[in-house]
Amino acid sequence: MAGFAAFCWGSATVMSKSALDAVSPVALLVVQLGASSLVLWSLILVTRRPLLNRRSLLLAAALGLLEPGIAYLLGLIGLVHVLAGDATLIQASEAIMIVVLSALVLREPPSIGFVLLSVVALVGLTVALGVIGPRSGQSSPFGIAMIAVATATAAVYVVMSSRLITEDSLDPVILVGVQQLSALALALLALPVEAVWSDSGLRWPTGAEAWMIAGISGVVQYAIAFSAYMYALTRITANVAGSFLNLTPVFGIGVAAMALNETLSLPQLFGATVTLVAVTLIQLRDTSTTAH
Repeated sequence: MAGFAAFCWGSATVMSKSALDAVSPVALLVVQLGASSLVLWSLILVTRRPLLNRRSLLLAAALGLLEPGIAYLLGLIGLVHVLAGDATLIQASEAIMIVVLSALVLREPPSIGFVLLSVVALVGLTVALGVIGPRSGQSSPFGIAMIAVATATAAVYVVMSSRLITEDSLDPVILVGVQQLSALALALLALPVEAVWSDSGLRWPTGAEAWMIAGISGVVQYAIAFSAYMYALTRITANVAGSFLNLTPVFGIGVAAMALNETLSLPQLFGATVTLVAVTLIQLRDTSTTAH
């Protein structure tokens, strides 16, 4: 499930990057979260899932402010000002942040093998993103800072959500539904700020196709991906689930190559393969350990 979530995030990131050419970041976030919340809560009502108790509800809403709220709000703003390769490389550091936070908060210290495989996955990811070698364009310090803060916020969200969902035995769909309503409220409050702060003001999708792409990307990136990831956290540790985040940019590169006709070099293909193998070995190690 964590791998499937990474695929959804990687695919939707390509759609979001494309949409940002015509839609302002906060407006895009509102459309995406609105579509995602509509799907999630329709599913919750149709299946008559039990709602959360007051404590879990408040905690879930607070975590939703972290991610998708603050994390994606800052991430979309930063994505406008940075190269896609730089953004995905910074976001890849989330897996390492999760390991550190899990050791501090959840008392889940990683094994030496886990650390070594994570380093191999990150090195492979660096090669796959084409960071080594000449690049066109330059990322702004402001954009880099936004992506970095967003990534750190997302890491805190993953660790705290893992603790909440395991201790309270929560339904992943209900948890994600509450979190995304909270994030949607934050995004709506940020709309007037963007209207005043942004040089181009609020820019909404224009035309049925643009609205459809924005809505679908929201359902894939938020409703499906977050639900799958929360379900994974009920089965595996936050450390192992976090290692799958290395696959997000790999999938993003692959989808961009197919959808946008972007060519991949042999070193990039090699780096992507190394990352896939390293993450697979991490999963196999975790499965073997759990079996014993």
